[in-house]
Amino acid sequence: MIVLRFVPVFLSLGLASVQVHADPTQPAAPQVTSASAYAVDLMKLYREARLEDPRMLSAYLRAQSAVDSERDALGGLLPQVSANGSYNRILRKDDTQREIYNNSSYSLNLTQYLYNKQAWETYQKAKSTTEQKGHQAEDAQAEATVDLAKRYFQALSADDELELIMAERRATQKSLDRVSAMYEKKMAVVTDLLDLKARVDLLAAQEVDARNQIRLSRAALSEIVGRPITEPLSRIRNDIALQVPSKSMDTWVA
Repeated sequence: MIVLRFVPVFLSLGLASVQVHADPTQPAAPQVTSASAYAVDLMKLYREARLEDPRMLSAYLRAQSAVDSERDALGGLLPQVSANGSYNRILRKDDTQREIYNNSSYSLNLTQYLYNKQAWETYQKAKSTTEQKGHQAEDAQAEATVDLAKRYFQALSADDELELIMAERRATQKSLDRVSAMYEKKMAVVTDLLDLKARVDLLAAQEVDARNQIRLSRAALSEIVGRPITEPLSRIRNDIALQVPSKSMDTWVA
């Protein structure tokens, strides 16, 4: 079994849901299922990607194949046991007598080379290959994990951009409605009215682009996870206290 030593600790930072504790002295509010209850976080996508991302799967299979080859090579250094058995029954008869002879034999052979140069070199080569493939699997997992996190935060950024544009469009529309009412009363100039209309139209176009960007960012996530990402993405918590590791940098560098 292959154990990848790389642990993406940052995936778990700030992705836990926030629990709200109700006051027991107050009557219970009706239970309402919020959209956040169905949100997906980065850690969940990471677990799915480990089973679907071709980079992780291929690296793991290559490493597992190397482990199997090393195990086979080790077998060439172990004692070789062979067992044999035979059973014969002989019938001898003539005019005066009839005789039956039973004969059985068993053997167990144990062979162990004191030194087998070819088998030893084969095992050492397989052992080195296993270590190399294991490091390659770790590197592939690290690369895929960073890529997943990058696409996840790009998707979050696309969501934020859309919310920002929609909020600005609503505010601009309110200003346009107010200026339009003032213009009808001869209390505003036409240039202000036209500027606000142009701004609303521009924000509408930007909103379309932002929605397209969301679809593209979700599609990029789907490529890694292996399924359409339609759930809301969990937001990052801002109450996580990050501590500087107490050990030196050399401790964390292999």
